[in-house]
Amino acid sequence: ATRARFDQRHPLNIIHRSRELQWSRLSNLRELNVGTYCTDQFLAMISGGNGDTCTERSNERGDMMLPELERLGMSRSCHVAEEALLNLTTRDGSGRIRTNLRELDAAFCSNITYEAVIQFRTLLPNCLLRRLPEWMCGHTETPFGENDMGEVHTYWPDGTFSYNREHQSKGFVMRIDILGSDASHVSEKLQFIDLDTLERMPSWFRSGFRPSVSLLRLERDIGTAAQHVLVAQRKGGIKHLKFFPKKEQAQIVPLGSSRHFDLEGKCLNDDEVESSSQGRNFTLAMVSHMRKSKLQKEEHFSPLELVGEIASYLERTKETDEEIRIETARDTGFENTEDLVDGALSGIAALVETENDYRYNDNMVATPLNPDAPRSLRTNFGTI
Repeated sequence: ATRARFDQRHPLNIIHRSRELQWSRLSNLRELNVGTYCTDQFLAMISGGNGDTCTERSNERGDMMLPELERLGMSRSCHVAEEALLNLTTRDGSGRIRTNLRELDAAFCSNITYEAVIQFRTLLPNCLLRRLPEWMCGHTETPFGENDMGEVHTYWPDGTFSYNREHQSKGFVMRIDILGSDASHVSEKLQFIDLDTLERMPSWFRSGFRPSVSLLRLERDIGTAAQHVLVAQRKGGIKHLKFFPKKEQAQIVPLGSSRHFDLEGKCLNDDEVESSSQGRNFTLAMVSHMRKSKLQKEEHFSPLELVGEIASYLERTKETDEEIRIETARDTGFENTEDLVDGALSGIAALVETENDYRYNDNMVATPLNPDAPRSLRTNFGTI
């Protein structure tokens, strides 16, 4: 046998306990899709461990249950710990890597961060760690750009991305989430690593600036491998829009263009968009219709130089107050930096100009020194 897909009636957290009975005939298995039922114990088992712990072991390669396994699918196995996955990159007592894997599909596994990508590229450079489903990967022709030069946004399976523009042009997908029950309708949260235009902003603003967009997969072009997608982003904030885009909007938004909608789904003309933008509290959805071409086989691995840049960025941010949660004035109710930035961009929140207006407790939670004082935030978009 070279392929296997598990019946959903037999979750792995039961099967792995009787591994000799279940796996003894599968030593030549090369491809396995366990779906949502992967567990930490199963990952330990296929790497030669006993399934009871994820710590480093000295087992020889002969103890591995699936020594020839090259492709493992565990998409949507949300409970798998990153530590268990990284155990695959350790070495056995003879100094050999514990796995022959060439591709590991961990899409929609919310515990698997970009830190895992860095470790896989370092220790398992021939193994593709997939954090995005296939349809989200490729070169996307956008309606944005200047001088009639359209922007192309490239996403790689591990979540690395690069845009052909000058600023806010590269980074990684922090996480993706399915919106509702349809895996073709998702949101993605982005972390840019070149935020030069925000250098003058307080660090809490820069660290909280992680915009999210919502995507809907449409049909492919007939006779081609090109994928059509609708992309929705909030105008006036960075949070994703749960109920956008909608499939019927593909008939309203021509390919290669964008249209604005109010939250009730009405398509707005330019005058209505301008009128809505005059208010301090407004939320519009900008929906774009884009074409995405597939990556070629030799493009599946993201550029190593870019992965290195992201690794350096993550190392730097560990030394800052990136994860500070900020409590704003009593009348705003925001609890974290992303809410704060979202409020700033939408004109809802009353904010401070510098971090010196906060005091921090031992848990690095910030509280305004004078909650009743009027506050504003200077951004590149003007004073809010």
